[in-house]
Amino acid sequence: MTVHAEQSEESLWPTSSLLSAAARLLGRRWNDELQGLGLSVASVTALDALAVKGTTTQAALARSIRIQPQSLGPTLHLLASMGHVSIIDSGHGRSRHEVTITGAGVALLEKARGIERALLSGLCADSLKFRDDLEGIVRGIGQPALPPGAAPQMKFWTLPEEQHRAQ
Repeated sequence: MTVHAEQSEESLWPTSSLLSAAARLLGRRWNDELQGLGLSVASVTALDALAVKGTTTQAALARSIRIQPQSLGPTLHLLASMGHVSIIDSGHGRSRHEVTITGAGVALLEKARGIERALLSGLCADSLKFRDDLEGIVRGIGQPALPPGAAPQMKFWTLPEEQHRAQ
């Protein structure tokens, strides 16, 4: 297939392929940048969720970031060994461990957020709208499947002429 000079190869890709490639490339770049802090995208995701949720169980934290608790365990234990989170054994099994972010974790998270802002700056014209659209995709896909013929309750993308956010 020949690509015209004015059209990039990527312009021919399906949206799902663009989204997957962008996430992969951004994840790799962000991981490279975070290595200097001793973090990964997964550890920043966990710290960020803990900063928002406060003290919670490992199982609830995993659900909130849409991964399995056993996948989150190694990340939390690494963060705990570095002093960024505190894990308290509730005595009811591993999924009931209470996890909280420490002051050192909050400080490190702020540095990681700065790296993210620097990395994302200039990547798209309207980064807030882009973020809103991504949130809509994640929320929409994270919902149970609709019965046949049922209309979705949320809109994933807004038309260009829509300049305001739905309240």
